[in-house]
Amino acid sequence: MSTLKQFDVVANPFPRSRGRQPYLAALQSDLLAHSLDTTVVAPLEPAASGTFADRLNPRVEIDGQPFVLIAQELVTVRKNVLGPTCGSIAQEREAIIASLDLLFTGF
Repeated sequence: MSTLKQFDVVANPFPRSRGRQPYLAALQSDLLAHSLDTTVVAPLEPAASGTFADRLNPRVEIDGQPFVLIAQELVTVRKNVLGPTCGSIAQEREAIIASLDLLFTGF
């Protein structure tokens, strides 16, 4: 398996949440990629599945379909349970970092 990079998207490997959140986005810094067996991810939900806070839950696109990043549901997972990368949301870096700033600092 190739190294997971920050903002890479993978299919959700967890059956209990996969239906509601089909993808996970890697958020951990690339500086830690080789030294840790785990990575921090946030789930992605289809944008049409509910009402979301604009700044906390930025919109992203996966294969032309709108999703939102659920920043308040961060989780750490072992990298070996994650499958291959199926996309990247790096183009939304600024909005994603702003959502994490809001989550952790309130600003």
